[in-house]
Amino acid sequence: MQALLTLQESLSERGAPTWGEPNYGQALAAAGRGDAAYRERDFSAATADYQKALDELLALEASLPDRIEALYATVVTEIERGELLGAQARFNALQEMAPADSRLVSLEARIAILPEVIASLSSASEAEAAGNLSAAVVAAKEATQADPLHQRARQRLTDLRLALTQAQFTEAMTAGYAALNRQDFAGAEAAFRTAARLLPAAPEPAAALIELEQARTQATLIALREDGFQAESEEHWAEAVTHYQEALKIDRLMLFANEGIERAGPRADLDARLENIPEERDRLVDRRILAEAEATLAEAVAITDPGPRLQSQIATAQETIAYAKTPVTVSITSDGATDITLLRVKRLGTLAEQSLSLRPGTYTAVGIRDGFRDVRVTFEVRPGRGNAVSVRCVEPI
Repeated sequence: MQALLTLQESLSERGAPTWGEPNYGQALAAAGRGDAAYRERDFSAATADYQKALDELLALEASLPDRIEALYATVVTEIERGELLGAQARFNALQEMAPADSRLVSLEARIAILPEVIASLSSASEAEAAGNLSAAVVAAKEATQADPLHQRARQRLTDLRLALTQAQFTEAMTAGYAALNRQDFAGAEAAFRTAARLLPAAPEPAAALIELEQARTQATLIALREDGFQAESEEHWAEAVTHYQEALKIDRLMLFANEGIERAGPRADLDARLENIPEERDRLVDRRILAEAEATLAEAVAITDPGPRLQSQIATAQETIAYAKTPVTVSITSDGATDITLLRVKRLGTLAEQSLSLRPGTYTAVGIRDGFRDVRVTFEVRPGRGNAVSVRCVEPI
């Protein structure tokens, strides 16, 4: 009877009258029958009834760990569901059933913060419904920060982050294709690479980047073709060749580029030679150089339908060659003792004065005299000048 009373008191303090039915009631009834038998001094019957009651209470006591775990799980479930009143009621029951359970502190803190968690999750749902996934993620994150153990909040945060990433991915891909349609290749590449970073396993960005590269190459070739044609129309032949060569670096079989080089290459060479004629006017006294200039001029004149640039070059070349081929009278004076040779022209010998008919240009006269240092005189022959030259060896050795 004493063991029965002690156990009954302990279970009563832990709320057995509430959670222990019908076993707890049956134990009390057996104890009551035992008390009646004891008063009637029927000790055998009393002992049997007390033992029956004790067995019932021992069974209840043995069931406490499972009941505590079940009730703990129920409290957690109510917290996860956001049922504040239910969680509080079951927490109170658990606190009575297992007052020394170390988990009560954590549960109490979670229940205290539950209103904030509920509000944050509600805000996340509202923001999601409004299409503001960024705000929804922020709200869900606030819920997880308030209660890091709240599984539903953590799952909501994961789902919303995934939805936000997917939305950003779609937005980046859409922006990339819009930029591609505008031929904004840099913008398209940046958008597609952003999409690839958002969802590394998605195949769409890689395919889009291949498409972008093809479009970029095509646009580059079209631009090079147009620039080449434009340069040709403006008679900038070397520039046209450069554009066509750039196109061949991309695709060596590109027809317009190969045809363009065949067309513009010879003209670029002729253009350079024509530009060189007036620059080498003074060297045209050399018959070989003059012949090359005349051949270049003849090649230019043979071109049908010349453009303004070529016409101007032909006129300049004709004027330069005519200038170089028109003889000019040059007076050479000396001391009658210096032997004079006019390089690339002829040996003049000794003379006091002699007039020569020379084409315009730069000449060099060399004077030699025994006992004197040789002299070398370079002079220019120009129309409309005095064109007088003195060649004398005057420094004794």
